[in-house]
Amino acid sequence: MTKLKDLAPKTAALLAILIVAVIATSLLATARATNQALARYTELRAIALRTNDLLLARGNRTETLLALRNAADAAHEPDLLPAIEVIAAAPNAPQARTLELAIRDEASKELSGLFARLTEQFRTITLISSLSIALIALAIVVFANYRNASLVALEREQRRKALHEHAASNLRGLIQAIPQIVWICDAHGRVRFFNDRWYAFTGQHEAGAVGDGWSAVLHPDDRARTLAAWEHSVRSGEPYEIEYRLRAADGSYRWFFGRGLPERDADGKIVQWFGTCTDIDAQHEQMESVRRVADGFAHAQLPERLPSTPRVHFDATYLAAEDVAQVGGDWYDAFEIDDERYVFSVGDVTGHGLEAAIVMSRVRQAIVALASVESDPGTILEKANRVLRVQGENMVTALCGIYDATSGRVWYASAGHPPALILGRDGAIRELHGDAPPLGIVDRIAANTLTDVLQIGDRLICYTDGIVENERNLIEGEARLRTVLGQLTPFEAQECATAVRERILGGKRGRDDIAILVITRLGLVEAVAIDALPTIASNA
Repeated sequence: MTKLKDLAPKTAALLAILIVAVIATSLLATARATNQALARYTELRAIALRTNDLLLARGNRTETLLALRNAADAAHEPDLLPAIEVIAAAPNAPQARTLELAIRDEASKELSGLFARLTEQFRTITLISSLSIALIALAIVVFANYRNASLVALEREQRRKALHEHAASNLRGLIQAIPQIVWICDAHGRVRFFNDRWYAFTGQHEAGAVGDGWSAVLHPDDRARTLAAWEHSVRSGEPYEIEYRLRAADGSYRWFFGRGLPERDADGKIVQWFGTCTDIDAQHEQMESVRRVADGFAHAQLPERLPSTPRVHFDATYLAAEDVAQVGGDWYDAFEIDDERYVFSVGDVTGHGLEAAIVMSRVRQAIVALASVESDPGTILEKANRVLRVQGENMVTALCGIYDATSGRVWYASAGHPPALILGRDGAIRELHGDAPPLGIVDRIAANTLTDVLQIGDRLICYTDGIVENERNLIEGEARLRTVLGQLTPFEAQECATAVRERILGGKRGRDDIAILVITRLGLVEAVAIDALPTIASNA
C-alpha cells in the first residue's frame, strides 16, 4: 500500500509532462503552418498591390510591371508571366485591363482564404498556449507537492529510524539488566540472540550458541523432549513452556524453566520469538523433596501384600506422577474378610501433595474398618462419605467391592469412579458402571450395589483415571487401555497391572498418579502357575 501511495504522485507528474509534450508538439506544428501561411499571404499581397497599381495607373508603369513580375517569381506563380508579358506589350488594350483584373481578383480571393485560415490558427495557438501554461503550472504544483511529501516522508522515516534505534538500544540495555537468560529466535525457531547471562552460565561463544548450537548444553535425558516441544511450538504457534537442565561452564547441570512467546505482524504471521530461561534449580530440588515425602507416604499406605490362593490372584501397581506438584492420593487395596471372600477398593483423592495422601489414607482405612461390620459395598461407600463430610475433606472417587472366590461373584459400588473392566478369557471386554457421585460433595450419595460374575480365566481390572487421561484425551485413553488389554501376552497376563502400565507409559511416569488393581479368577490350570507368582504387590 505504501508503494502505491508513493507511485501516485510520480504517475501524475509523468502524465502531466506527457500531456505538455504533446501540446508543445501541436503548438510547434501549428506555428509552423501559420508562418507558412503568413509568408504566402505576404507574397500574394505583393501581387495584388502591384496589379492594383496598374489598374489605377499609379507610378511608372514600366517599374510597376517589373515589380509585378518579381512578385510572381517570389510567389512561385510562373503561370502569371505570360499574362504580364501581354499587359506589357499592349498596356492600353482592353485585353490588358481584363488580365489585370483577373490577376488582382484571383490574388484577392486567395488572400481572403489565407486570412480566414490565419485567424483560426491564431485562435488555436492562443488556446494551446493557455492550456500549456495551465498544465505546466499543474505539473509544477504536482512536482512541488510530491517533493514536499517526499521530504516529509524522508524526515518521518529518519525520525522513525532514530526512535527505533533509541528504543532498540534501551531494549538491549534492559535485556542485559534482566536477571534471567533472554533469547530471540527467528520465525523458523533458530536462535539469533542470547543476552550475556547465557554465555556467562554456559561458557559458550556466540558462534557456537546461535542457530541450533544452544541444544548442545541440554542434559542428554532432556534433549529429545525439549527439542520436540520447541518444534511443536514453532509449527503451531503455541506458547513454549518446559523444564529442562542446562550444563554450566563447570560441567554441572541446573534446572531451568524455559518459556517463549511468538511476536506476530499485522496479518497474524509470526515474525520472531522472544523467550527466557529462569533458574529453578532450588525450587526443583525442594519439589523433589516434597515428591519423595508424598510418594513415600503414599507407598507406605498401600498394602504390603495382596491375597493369593489357588482360586484367585491379585495383582496391583502404583506409580506417582512425573510432575512433583501432581503427586497425590491414588490407592488400591485388597484383603480377606472371611474364607474365600475378599474386599477390594480403588480410589483417587482430588488435590495433590502430602495433604491428598493423608486424605487417601483416611478413606482407605475407613473402608477397611467399615468392611469389618458391613457386607454391602454401597453401604460401605455411603458411610465413608459421611466420614468425609464430617471431616470436611476433599472430593474422592472410589470403587469398592466384595469378591467371592468360590463362585466368582462380584458385588460392587462406584462413587464417581472410572468404570472397572472385565477382560474375558475369550478377549471380550465389558464395563462395570456405577451411578453415585463422588464422596465428599453431598450428604447422601445413594450408592447402589451391583453384581457380576467372573468366569474362570476372567480378569477384573480396576484403575484410577491417570492411566486413561495421560494424553489429556479421555476417549482416546480409554480406547488405548482396551487395546492394550486385548494385546497382552500370556506372561503379561500373569502380571497384568504392571504390563498395562508399562505398555501405556513406556517405562515413564504419567501426568497423574496411577493405581491399577487386577483380580483374576483361577481354575485348576491357573492354580498350578500361581505358585511361581510373587505375593508382594508391584509398587515400583
